[in-house]
Amino acid sequence: AQLAFDFANSQNITLTPDQADELGRSARQHPRLIEFAIGQLHETPYRTVIRRLETLNHADTEAALYDIIIKTLEQMRDTAPNGNLAYDLIHNMTWLQGTFPLDAVNALKPTTITDEDLLIDALTTLQRYQFVRYDPITERYRLEPLVVETLGVPQDDRLFGKYALYYTTCASRIFRDLPPEQWHEHDADMPNIAYLGEQLMANISQDRVDDYQRMRWFAKATIRYVARRAEARAGAWVQVGLQAVQALKARQRGSRQQRELTKDEAIFYNNLGFIHSISGEHQQALDCYQQALALNVETNSIGGEALALVTGHLVQHRAFAMHHFIVR
Repeated sequence: AQLAFDFANSQNITLTPDQADELGRSARQHPRLIEFAIGQLHETPYRTVIRRLETLNHADTEAALYDIIIKTLEQMRDTAPNGNLAYDLIHNMTWLQGTFPLDAVNALKPTTITDEDLLIDALTTLQRYQFVRYDPITERYRLEPLVVETLGVPQDDRLFGKYALYYTTCASRIFRDLPPEQWHEHDADMPNIAYLGEQLMANISQDRVDDYQRMRWFAKATIRYVARRAEARAGAWVQVGLQAVQALKARQRGSRQQRELTKDEAIFYNNLGFIHSISGEHQQALDCYQQALALNVETNSIGGEALALVTGHLVQHRAFAMHHFIVR
C-alpha cells in the first residue's frame, strides 16, 4: 500500500488508503506491477485497472506483467486517438536506450506516420499511457524500460540500419566536429552510441557487407573518442572496425574502393598502435605502426606515412627507456 501511495504521489495521482491497499494486493505486491498499474490511472479508470490485474492468471508475476503491458498496448491501439500510429511507433522505438531527442524518434518512425504533426500526436498518446516519458527541460524522451523488456528490439535490418545511421552520424558530429572539452555536453547520447557499438560488434559475425560497412563508419566516427578516453570497450570498436575493413577489402578485390579501404585500414592500425602504446604493450604497438606504415606507402599517403614513422620511433624510444630503467 505504501509503494502504491509513493508511486501515485510521484505521478500526481490521488489514491484513498483502501484503493492503495486493494491495488497493492491485486498487483500481487510486486513493485513493478504496482508502478505500471499506477501509471495506467492517467488514462484508464481505477476499476478497469483493478479488473485487468485480477484477471491475470499467470503463476509467474513477470509473465503477468508482460501480459498486462501487451493488453494495454492493444487497448491503446484500438481505442485511443492516433492509437494505431502510437502502437506502430513504439514497436519501432525499442532500439533506443537512455534518453533521446525527437530527431531520433523521427529517424525510426514507421511509414504510417507521414509528417511531424502525426509523430507528435503519436508520442502524446504514448505519454498519456505512460509508455514514454518526456522531460521539457532537456527536451528528451525516455521509453518505459518495462515496455522495452516486453517488446524486445524489432527484427528488421532496415530499421536497425536507420538506428545505426542516426547514431553514427551523431557520434561523428560529437567526436569529429567538436573539441573534446565539449563532449561532456552530449553525455546523454552515449548510451545509444555505446549500445550501437556493441550491436555492431555482435552483428559482424553474420558476415554481411552491410554490417561491415556500418562497423567501418562507426569505428571511424568514434576514433577520436577512443584515443582520448582509452576505454577497453571503445578500443574494441577500433579492432572490429579494422576487421570490417579487411573483410570488405577481401570481398572487393580490384575495385575502385580498394584505395579508400586501405587508407582506413592504416588509420585503424595507427590508432590500435596508440592504444597498445598507452597500455605499455610496446611490441604490439610497434607491430601496428609498421602495418600502418606499409599501408600508407602502398597508398602513397605521405601524411599517414609520416605519422606511422614518428609514432613508431616514439614507441621504440619509450620501450628502450623502460627496458633501461628495469635493467638498472
